Amino acid sequence: MKMFRRSLLVAGLIGGVALTALPAHAQTACFTRDQAIENLKTSSGEEVEARGLSNDGKVMFELLTSENGSWTLLMTHADGKTCLVGSGQSWTAITAMKAKGPAV
Repeated sequence: MKMFRRSLLVAGLIGGVALTALPAHAQTACFTRDQAIENLKTSSGEEVEARGLSNDGKVMFELLTSENGSWTLLMTHADGKTCLVGSGQSWTAITAMKAKGPAV
């Protein structure tokens, strides 16, 4: 009986360590796309500035920014689940400039 209790304790400790060592993507905050977009608009004033599809077409990435410089990158899966990829401050939009010079 004592050995059984010890085995349960060890199994519980190993299980607890395994759960706290989940990869970052398993700990990511996910919502429906509509919830995520509305929450970011309401809480941070962020709106979709750009979006693109992965090469296989199964994932859409969206960049949301605000006038105060906050930004968020979202990833939406084909099933509609949207997850936070990253966020931060000091976003600056860069406008592409055409090179000036002789035509080649």
